[in-house]
Amino acid sequence: MSDKVRIAIAGCGGISYAHTNGYKILLENGIDNFQITATCDVDKARAERSADTIKQFQGGNRPVVYTDFEQLANDKVADAVDICSSVSSHHTIALTAIKNGMHATIEKPFAITAKAGLKIVQTAEKMGKVIAISENARFSKGVRMARWALDQDYIGEQQMMVFGSTGAQVWYPDKIVAGTPWRHDKMIAGAGSVLDLGSHSFDLIRYLCGEVEEVYGVTKVLLPFRTSKNEKGEIIQKVPSNVDDIAFSVLKFKSGAIGMFGTGWGGHGEATGFQDGFTIQASKGSMKDAAGNPRITLDDGTKIDVPLKFNESVSAEMKERLFTKGIGDTFALELFEFIHAIQTGEKPDNHGWHGLQDIAIAYAITESSWSNLPVKIEDVISGKVDGYQKELNDKYGLD
Repeated sequence: MSDKVRIAIAGCGGISYAHTNGYKILLENGIDNFQITATCDVDKARAERSADTIKQFQGGNRPVVYTDFEQLANDKVADAVDICSSVSSHHTIALTAIKNGMHATIEKPFAITAKAGLKIVQTAEKMGKVIAISENARFSKGVRMARWALDQDYIGEQQMMVFGSTGAQVWYPDKIVAGTPWRHDKMIAGAGSVLDLGSHSFDLIRYLCGEVEEVYGVTKVLLPFRTSKNEKGEIIQKVPSNVDDIAFSVLKFKSGAIGMFGTGWGGHGEATGFQDGFTIQASKGSMKDAAGNPRITLDDGTKIDVPLKFNESVSAEMKERLFTKGIGDTFALELFEFIHAIQTGEKPDNHGWHGLQDIAIAYAITESSWSNLPVKIEDVISGKVDGYQKELNDKYGLD
């Protein structure tokens, strides 16, 4: 495809602002192989605001506004959709898009259940459409440099990893997370922190450490209610919470390595985490802060500053491939990858399969906690294990 890719944005709430800014950054850097031709949201005012914002940086071209995505798809006003709606609608919008000949990229978490995610990936494959996960964490400079260093075999064969924290103190001890009550309702959110926050983490873990084979995990609802308060500290909203506030797990990788992982948005006092960030131990040394400013220490005491080594060693061509036009914004980079895949027919680095694997690990932890047994990732994807997810699959007609 040589013409510009026509893109629709479905869901014009909070996370869509990061996406529209990503498109703006691409245009500012001379990447204009796309045009945003439509916005869609059940709240028309939000879709209108999004269209107005896009018009300002898109040379006066204002997207058409919709409140019904099926109508948008039927009108053939876009070649692809960028899905930024709530997780419960991801699979319905994606499947509608794919069946109407559109490509799709989906914000994390990929889908409401593993079965929903599998259906998206399989349908896209059958229809020959690009399906991507809008998972921006793997596009950060530190993470990409860490992956490069691991590929150079500086630290050898991976043996163990640790990653995670107790969560975000800004939501302690009982605040409604991100001001969005739906995040605490299983039937809308799917799961809590292990899915919402964990999606980022599991994508990083898989990107740097390889595929997870099995988990043993526990999740816990710390508080039955979440609140928002006014400036006087008076409760103005109180919502029930039936999804996990915290989750911890032991991971077994297909490579034979093992790991510890924790996440959460609940707690009291002060948040905490592993002292050295995402740490990987291997047969020749270790890498600390792998998701931020990675640094290596070898068994003989040699220290390697990964960003410095990367900048000294990597060709201009590779740097351009990893950080197109020197762009550092991770949303812009993930969207460029999606558009590039549509135009070239190449499989994107953020293929939807990764999104499916990410949520499968999250749900494997919830299923393990549900059954108090270890759970294999492949059994979650196949639907063999779905005790926790069953009522979700029933609600959304996914059985």
